[in-house]
Amino acid sequence: MRLPYFHIIILIIINGFYLIACDIANNEPETEQEEQIETDYFYYGNNRQILLFKSPVLISAHFNAGVPDERKAEILNGFGLKYEDEAFINDKMLLLRLPEGADVGQFLTTYPKEADPNSFGNHPDVRFSVPAFFMSPDFHPDSYYFIFDEIAFRSDHDQEFIESQMDYYGLEIKSINQFGRYILKLTPDAKFTTLEMANYLYEQDYSIWSHPNAFVKIITEPGH
Repeated sequence: MRLPYFHIIILIIINGFYLIACDIANNEPETEQEEQIETDYFYYGNNRQILLFKSPVLISAHFNAGVPDERKAEILNGFGLKYEDEAFINDKMLLLRLPEGADVGQFLTTYPKEADPNSFGNHPDVRFSVPAFFMSPDFHPDSYYFIFDEIAFRSDHDQEFIESQMDYYGLEIKSINQFGRYILKLTPDAKFTTLEMANYLYEQDYSIWSHPNAFVKIITEPGH
């Protein structure tokens, strides 16, 4: 009778190890998934996902047309925001530094956008406020990838169909050329942010390509 008891003990031990291993295996993917959702951003280019790295201290923003400079300064001072680089003060966007210790998520535009004077991103005078992305994990200035509230999109479907799709997602068609290249602009009724919307459109069967309209720094060699 010893042998059966021995086998039972061995089976109990093996099952214990198996359950522990299963528990570890089941938990590891969840941890990896949480990290991926929290840290990974990308856009589609050259038929692949190109990683972006979100700055924890910088944002890219733009005021609505016609807002006086004095009003802009008042709003920025009220939220403790400062210009990071005077070179980026233009008609497209501003590069702004957050107050020390601030959470970048509290300064971004959320969609659909509801005007809120207590939120910088949803302020009635702010057209958009989005994260400042970089193409390098060390946030080197030469790897700027600053997104606007516009999307470059191409499709070979008829314009009426595309207009209906864009209207549903709260996108305005700013322009279209003879090759089916659209420039789309987010309206306050947009369902997603620029990056999310551009990636979503890329994955649709009526899309040839789609990516955010963005500012990237071009480095040229001396003499070129």
